Amino acid sequence: MEYLQSLTKHLIKNLVKKDDLEAWAEGGELIASSHQSEDGFETQYTCCFEMSNVEIEPKRLFMLVLSWLNKVNPERDSQGLARPQFFNEPLAKGRYDLGIKIEFREQFDFTPDPQGDWEVNGVLMSLKSDFDNLLDVDQCDTLKIVDSHTQDNSLQN
Repeated sequence: MEYLQSLTKHLIKNLVKKDDLEAWAEGGELIASSHQSEDGFETQYTCCFEMSNVEIEPKRLFMLVLSWLNKVNPERDSQGLARPQFFNEPLAKGRYDLGIKIEFREQFDFTPDPQGDWEVNGVLMSLKSDFDNLLDVDQCDTLKIVDSHTQDNSLQN
């Protein structure tokens, strides 16, 4: 569930208050890599994010999620994953109920580790997600709102 944890952290860091966000996985499926359990496995699941009565413009949320997806999961099309789905219910005074569902496929393989929890053919191993080496969310740029009328100094006469 590394994708779920990473995107949740990214949304809280850049846009959503922790108390305003509900995040969970559903529809999970375990996929055996082969007939030997020593080879690891894959999971496929849908991440769900909901925000109720928030003062967040939907387009800002969608852009933040899509830019994260492009960095973290660029191979989505080749994995046959569905496009993200959303709901957007406008409320009074610029507030919204928002939600996004995103499907992910995550692979787990055994890697040698002297502190590992599993022994495979006499070697201690740990399970590592293919997500581990993709992106450190703390290193992502933050989304900044720029007022082009007062803050754009590049177009001076």
